[in-house]
Amino acid sequence: MLACSSSSGGAGRRSHTIEIDIDDHGLTALWKARAPNLEGLIARGTLAFSRVIIPTHSNQNNMSLLTGQYPDGTSVPANSWLSRTQGFTAPVSLPGLSAGDYLFYDKNPLRVRGDSVYEVARRAGLRTAYFGQLPPFEGTADDVHLTIIGAQLGSVTITPAIARQLLIDGLDYPPAVVDRYHLVGPGAEGEDIVHFTLHDAAQAVRAAPSADAIPGFLFIWDFIGLDEDPTSRSGASGADVVKEVEQYDAAIGELLNALDA
Repeated sequence: MLACSSSSGGAGRRSHTIEIDIDDHGLTALWKARAPNLEGLIARGTLAFSRVIIPTHSNQNNMSLLTGQYPDGTSVPANSWLSRTQGFTAPVSLPGLSAGDYLFYDKNPLRVRGDSVYEVARRAGLRTAYFGQLPPFEGTADDVHLTIIGAQLGSVTITPAIARQLLIDGLDYPPAVVDRYHLVGPGAEGEDIVHFTLHDAAQAVRAAPSADAIPGFLFIWDFIGLDEDPTSRSGASGADVVKEVEQYDAAIGELLNALDA
């Protein structure tokens, strides 16, 4: 996970904070990769290591990043679990996806179990945005870009119609909410989904008519497992993952250039 911030406008400057969560690879892959943009952020900023929420599954850690709560506060103890009231099956069971009930719209901890970072930013007068492949980490953000079109979920290639069906019929999202979401993708031929998600955020920054129009807080979530699962192919810091790091480092460079512009 990395965060960067910038400010613009002279007196009374408005701050912009971007939090980027790259999920599903090991730390050693960073040192193996040619990643000049990440190295530049480290050189100009702070590199720190912290303990994760235990156990080290993805989604309860992501929820803790967005709420500042431990799993007993978010009610997300793991990626998935067996529900006693549903005959010991996973609360959410879709093709290629098993998860807990936090994926349902009306059970999302960002909406029902305390503050989210989005809400805190909003109270400070900042607009917020989410760029990522999947819910539920967009909950309560003002602008939502789901870079899901063209992704593989199990054996299914996600189309706009399938994405809407997944959200509305599978996860109980109100149609009016889905209508406000940007369901985007795929990227250019040969472009990884991880690169495309960051590229989409850079495009949104460039399209803003002024610095003040850029959301004050952006959360970008990239799950490299959707790019043909390189971690399973070569290990958490193997050659396939190193290639993925270099892909998203280039995209981070695009985002930094967009902010500079």
